[in-house]
Amino acid sequence: MREILPKEIAGAKIIFINMPLRESAQPTTTPEGPLLMATNLIQNYGIDASIIDLNAYRLNGRYLSHDKVFQFLKDHISHGEPDVVAFSGIITTLRWQETVAKMIRKIIPDVFLVSGNGLATELKLGLFNYIPELDAVAHSEGDDVILKIIYDAKLIKERGMKSSVLSGKLAPYYLGEINDRHRFMYAGDRPKDLDRLPFADLELIKTDVYGNQILQRYLDTPVWGTSANNSSATSFTMNRSTTFVSSRGCPYACAFCYRGAQGERHYGMRSAENLAAEFKLHIEKYGVDFIGMPDDNFAVNYQRIVDLVPLLKPLKIRWGTHARLDESDRFKLMA
Repeated sequence: MREILPKEIAGAKIIFINMPLRESAQPTTTPEGPLLMATNLIQNYGIDASIIDLNAYRLNGRYLSHDKVFQFLKDHISHGEPDVVAFSGIITTLRWQETVAKMIRKIIPDVFLVSGNGLATELKLGLFNYIPELDAVAHSEGDDVILKIIYDAKLIKERGMKSSVLSGKLAPYYLGEINDRHRFMYAGDRPKDLDRLPFADLELIKTDVYGNQILQRYLDTPVWGTSANNSSATSFTMNRSTTFVSSRGCPYACAFCYRGAQGERHYGMRSAENLAAEFKLHIEKYGVDFIGMPDDNFAVNYQRIVDLVPLLKPLKIRWGTHARLDESDRFKLMA
């Protein structure tokens, strides 16, 4: 795939929709993937990108009703129809994606509709059988391929599908017509240097279209611990907390684990210096007393832990992450 230049897609509009996960707990983890992509698109490509975080409305053990979601989508889209709507969600969000896809087609029938993240990565072409409203599926990591998705959608909107296909510019991801709809299968790849990506701008989910304080809900909900009602225990409490991912993928092949939502078995990591800079930003901007890194496996690289410890000590911040028990030689240093 050739490089997409900012001038080729500047001015396009995209809406990322993050799907609900589970009803048994409050939402604790901000939507890292959509936030990273939206931030990069806004800062470096002149794209009008916004995020609808349906996962943020898991209040008192319930989701928004379908009727409320439909109205919410209409009201958000009323501020400007997008060129692309992109779904984000793991395998358990299939039913929600099926439902929201139908809603999107009712509101904006001709929008370029794509699904990515864990569900898309696991099912790939099979996802079209479940969600026939989709134009495209994007598997693996989306940082780079989202540019091509926007380019293709913009081209189709300007020239029409037939002319766009004949131009050859939809290659290499255009599949042809499948079940009476033109389909695309995008293959994402890892950015060469994760440190070069801008930090996810949490302000993109500060409020929703109705003025609800979405980001504040995340900040006030403990990432882990008893009150978070998840599997990550802590011996302490936290008042304000945030999350971000420090690495992608995991080199191991545990039978119980599917790594498709965070880079598959292609392991890559951000540097200790880059992590410390984002720690500092979150502490200064949001006054957090805990930061969680929900990586598939944080502790793969011992030297990064060695480098990170002296950088975090002056910040006086509690932090947590996930690791394997056979890497326990690193735990004392991390603590």
